[in-house]
Amino acid sequence: MNFINMLEREPKKLWLVVEGKIVSDHGIEAYTFGQLLTGLQRIIDVLKVSRYGRKYKKDIFRLFLTNISPGSLVAELQPRYYEVDIIGGIPFNEVASEFQKFVQVLIDDPEKFKTELEKEFADPSYILRFLQGLDSIWSKRNKFVVKTGLGYKEPEKLVELPPARQKYIKGLIEEYIEKSSTE
Repeated sequence: MNFINMLEREPKKLWLVVEGKIVSDHGIEAYTFGQLLTGLQRIIDVLKVSRYGRKYKKDIFRLFLTNISPGSLVAELQPRYYEVDIIGGIPFNEVASEFQKFVQVLIDDPEKFKTELEKEFADPSYILRFLQGLDSIWSKRNKFVVKTGLGYKEPEKLVELPPARQKYIKGLIEEYIEKSSTE
């Protein structure tokens, strides 16, 4: 944890941006949007368990839709409640930042992505849950692109889930299904 985290007073917002054919007049089908939100929550949940175990209540990591902005489809999500750790950091911010880091590493270096997953999650079943959550926020038929960001008033940087990496993620899911069933 760095000094900046010691000054945090509120959780950051996790931004979900959806662009493409599926978005029409700033709207999206409720079912598809629900799947995206559920996948994102699943990712946050598995990172929370990996990083903190049962130290914090689930409620402080539960995402709430706080705003939908004009644009393609821009949704702001953040927990309704939060706790501050012993040195003043906000655990939700750490978990959400870790998710953003994973997406960036996936873009930059897929092999390092796999190594980072194995460092973060001791249990292959957690890796599998993370990967399944990630896969669930990708477009199944290239109808849309998903970008995520983290920030207080606006995202500091939007990171696009690269469509070219989806096949790689599906391959990792198969690999970790096998590893999870043998351990």
